[in-house]
Amino acid sequence: QRLSNFSKTIFESHGHAEFFTCVEYSPSAGYLVTGGTDGLLRVWFPHKSMSCEQELCGHVRPITHIMYNGMEKTFISLSDDKMVHVWSENGWVCRQSFQAEGMGRAPISSVCLNRYNNELVLANSDIGKCLGRGTDVFRDTLTTHDKPLCSAFYHSIFKQVVSICQNGVVTVWDITTGKAVMEFNVTPHRHVGFTAISLDEPQRRLLTVSQDGKVRLWNFNNGTELGRSGSLPVDKRQNNVKDTEIKAQCKKSTAKTVNSNPLSPLILCLKTRATNVHTATLLTSADGFIYAWSVKSNGGLLGKFKAVNDEGAVITTMSTD
Repeated sequence: QRLSNFSKTIFESHGHAEFFTCVEYSPSAGYLVTGGTDGLLRVWFPHKSMSCEQELCGHVRPITHIMYNGMEKTFISLSDDKMVHVWSENGWVCRQSFQAEGMGRAPISSVCLNRYNNELVLANSDIGKCLGRGTDVFRDTLTTHDKPLCSAFYHSIFKQVVSICQNGVVTVWDITTGKAVMEFNVTPHRHVGFTAISLDEPQRRLLTVSQDGKVRLWNFNNGTELGRSGSLPVDKRQNNVKDTEIKAQCKKSTAKTVNSNPLSPLILCLKTRATNVHTATLLTSADGFIYAWSVKSNGGLLGKFKAVNDEGAVITTMSTD
C-alpha cells in the first residue's frame, strides 16, 4: 500500500565533526538522542527545533550504541572502550556508569536490552550480561522461603509477621522494614511437610503441630523450644489418653496421606478461656479426632473426641466463635 502522507527531517552535522554514529528515539517524550565519534550524546527535540537541545558529557571514546528503556524512562549508551552509561530522561542525569567486564579486546558488535528484566546483553566473540539497577524481574522471583509456605500471621503487639514453610523453617519479619529478624527450624531432621502454627493466649509463645505428631512451644523472639507434647505430663484422669497414643494417631493420619493432596495438621487456640492446667486452650486434629491440650507446664493432653462420623473421614478445617 502506498503511503500518501509522510514527513522527512534531516539533521546535519556542522563543520568537520561527523558525530552521528548511532541514534535512539523516545516515543513517550519525543526526544531524539544521537551518539558521535567525539564521545558526546546530543539530545534533540525534532517537533520543536532543528537545533541540539543539550549535550551529555560522560564518554571519552566514540559512542557505538544507544538503547532506550521505555519502562525505566532511561537511555543506555555504550562507547568503544566498553563503558556503559545510563541516563535519566528526566533531567538527563547519568544514573549509572560501569565497565562491561569479561568481553575481551574485540569491539562490541551487538547489543540487546531486555526491557522487562532490565538486563543488558553484549556480544562480540563472547556474550556478556549486565544486570541493570532499578526494577528487575529476577529480583522479583527471589523467595523468602526455600519451600512453599504453610502459614503466616501478623503479631499486632510486636508489629511482626511470623511465617513458616514446608521444611519447618519459621521466619520472623519486622513489618516496618520488611527484614527478617529471626529464623529457626521447628521440625527435627529438616522434616518436609505441612506444619501448623498459632500463638498462645497471651501471644507470647508460638505453638506448632508438625506431621511427626508433636505439639511444640517456642519463644519466637530467640528460637528457643520451651516444651513439647512428649515431655509435658499427661493428665490421665480424663479419657486415660496417653501421649504415645496421640503420636500414633498422627502417624496413622500421615500414613493415609494422598500424595497429590496431603492432609495437614490443624491447630486452634481458644484465647478467651482461662489459662490453667485443667483447662484446654489448644485444639489439634488428626485422623478425625480433635485433641484438647493445656499449654501450661503441668498441663498437657486433657482429652480427645471423634469429630467425624464416616470411617476414613478426616477434619479439613476448624474454627471457633
